[in-house]
Amino acid sequence: MYERCPACGQDLLGADGAQYGGPMVFGYTVGGSAGVIVVLLLLAFGVYTELALAAGLVVSVATIALTWRHGKAAWTWLLFRTGQLRDAAESDR
Repeated sequence: MYERCPACGQDLLGADGAQYGGPMVFGYTVGGSAGVIVVLLLLAFGVYTELALAAGLVVSVATIALTWRHGKAAWTWLLFRTGQLRDAAESDR
């Protein structure tokens, strides 16, 4: 990820690196939920417990990896909209 937006110069990293906590929580929540849903569905259809847990783990890890960029983008947008990221004009001062 760039430190600044190449188009407008907006600071994308923030002052304390707190931008990584939000996407991690988002990714783990979505990934964990997807894994639990898969396990419960497989158990409901009579799949062996070990296989259901393994499939749930694979789905969780894949979902966490696939949602990282989207979570990071959403979190950066949220921080910008709430004024927690400095504006490009302010960071040049």
